[in-house]
Amino acid sequence: ALEALAAGAAAALAGARGDPGAAGEALAALLAGARAASPGEARRGGPAVEAALLAALRQGVVGWAPRGLAAQALAEVLLKDRGSGGAYSCCGQLHDALGGKDARGLKAEARAGLLQCLAELARGMGPRAGSGLVDAVGTASRHAKAGEASVRKQALEMLVAYVAPTG
Repeated sequence: ALEALAAGAAAALAGARGDPGAAGEALAALLAGARAASPGEARRGGPAVEAALLAALRQGVVGWAPRGLAAQALAEVLLKDRGSGGAYSCCGQLHDALGGKDARGLKAEARAGLLQCLAELARGMGPRAGSGLVDAVGTASRHAKAGEASVRKQALEMLVAYVAPTG
């Protein structure tokens, strides 16, 4: 069920520039499905949700609300099964995508969306997110110098999400 919702959300996000309302509805349905899913369903559907949403976010979802819904849905699915390590793996992939040479080709909306995902995952992991603090500081410092205010804002919010629960 999550796989189908993720595919629908990814398709709606691909057409979000033409119809942001459809993207919002599809993402809201995915988020509701993720919240209702059992840990087993989340474990099975997690890779499909992660792949679909990250691919869509890399294309540059416009608008804070759709990016926020995508980030929440991704975090909800990956954090359902706390023992799987899916959230840690996704955080590592996001830091790599935002810090590597591929980051140069990302649009501002894509960088802001990926940073928003990192923040949402860090908030959900709580104090356990502190283990990724070194990566978070590097990613935040790199993107806090961006020319776009939305990217700078998301970079700093992501860093706050990592630091806040560590005391």
